[in-house]
Amino acid sequence: MLLPNAFRLLELQSRVAGAASTALPSQNVYQFPDVGTWLENIAVRPNGDLLVTMLSPTPSLYTLKQPYSANREFSLLHTFDNATGLLGITETSDDTFAIISTKLTDGTVPVAGSSAIWEVAFSSNTLNTRKIASLPQLELPNGATLSIPGSTGVLIADCLGGTVTRCDTQTGATEVVLARTETMPIAGEAESLGINGMHYQDGYLYWSNSARVSIYRIRVDSNGIPIANAAVETVGTINASFVDDFALDSTGTSWVATNPNNTVVALRSDGSSQIVLGDPSKLTVAGVTAGAFGRTTYDSKTLYVTTNGAIRAPVNGVIEPAKIVAVDTSSFA
Repeated sequence: MLLPNAFRLLELQSRVAGAASTALPSQNVYQFPDVGTWLENIAVRPNGDLLVTMLSPTPSLYTLKQPYSANREFSLLHTFDNATGLLGITETSDDTFAIISTKLTDGTVPVAGSSAIWEVAFSSNTLNTRKIASLPQLELPNGATLSIPGSTGVLIADCLGGTVTRCDTQTGATEVVLARTETMPIAGEAESLGINGMHYQDGYLYWSNSARVSIYRIRVDSNGIPIANAAVETVGTINASFVDDFALDSTGTSWVATNPNNTVVALRSDGSSQIVLGDPSKLTVAGVTAGAFGRTTYDSKTLYVTTNGAIRAPVNGVIEPAKIVAVDTSSFA
């Protein structure tokens, strides 16, 4: 999403350059023709097709059909009204997704009261959209996850407000369910962002905090709401200037997008981590924003990541078009 101030970015990128890394095999599966494009988040349909949200220049939802195939096809699905960009996306029920939209000025400054959450549902060859609710109380909603499987609640991360809000997708009712130090931006730090990506797994809500460059988790109840007085656990801290969204695999490893650091980092459940793709000085995954694993027998070990082409932190002065990269994680141990 947004980036830290330039001085801190340059200082910490130099540290990242020296971090241990083991490059996994990867290939570009789609790249836009034009610079100035920013892909922000990604989800995978039950049939294996990818859904990607665009933050800039338009609030558009795209699909990459059969991303594992030589015959893959990329196309526009829908452009949303009253917004400049899209952010988080999460599956709420079979082939039905919730998506966050917002308005930003200069691509960075949120317009107060402009955000909303939408439903996108696939039925045969028909795409249906509806507005679930406006989110005027949130400063900059970003990540989203289904609170627990089978529920009607979606959890929304406000990366500026430092809170988690639960939205009922049937009624549109909202309530703040989590606000801790670990969800907050760092007070007094310019352009600081707090909670960013979120995912539910095995009774826990996991989230990334951009400014604190860490992944955290907390136990949640049967409604996906954090248990009262439950302790926040630190999964691990990344050697980077920024963390964006992430994907969780079945072993509890978090595959973290570091956006301006231009790397994907694998953070194991024991807190150890390593760079598995990219380099601060290369365009391999320039401005990587989010990731999701494939859902078919062809690509269950493939991590698909989205990028913004280093639009706000050029790599050696270079910005490229946004792209989707497929990372083969089968050899990771």
